[in-house]
Formats: sequence, C-alpha cells, structure tokens
Amino acid sequence: MQQANGDDMARPNLGRTLEGESNLARRVEIERRSRGWSYAALAEAMTRAGCTINASAIYKIEKGDPPRKITVDELLAL
Repeated sequence: MQQANGDDMARPNLGRTLEGESNLARRVEIERRSRGWSYAALAEAMTRAGCTINASAIYKIEKGDPPRKITVDELLAL
C-alpha cells in the first residue's frame, strides 16, 4: 500500500476475535431450534440449498471447542 507521502508501508492487520463468529454460531442454534430442526434436518436443508454439510459439522459450529468456522458458502446457505 502506498501512503500519500509516497512511502510504501503495509498497514498492520488488526487482531481478530472470535466474538463475531461465536455470535453467529449462537444465532445458527437459535434459528435451528426455533424451527424445531435437528442437526440432521438443518444439514439436509442446506444440502438442498446447494451447500452439502454434515450434521456433525453443524454440531461443531454450535458446540465445538474450538468451534468450527463457517465458510462463506455455508453462511449464504444458512
């Protein structure tokens, strides 16, 4: 990245937290439960939406330690 004064200086990356990801995992669980869906039912719905995922992966997103991260494709399917 080139700064206005002409110096080439990379901008440092900010530290990343899992807070946003943990909020998303909680929301997945809330939405799944509000529909009365099991992990398998959500996995089937996501597969029909074009994003194949196993029920165990959804469990790991919601309950894993450390939690499984959600891919962009999975987020769109959710």
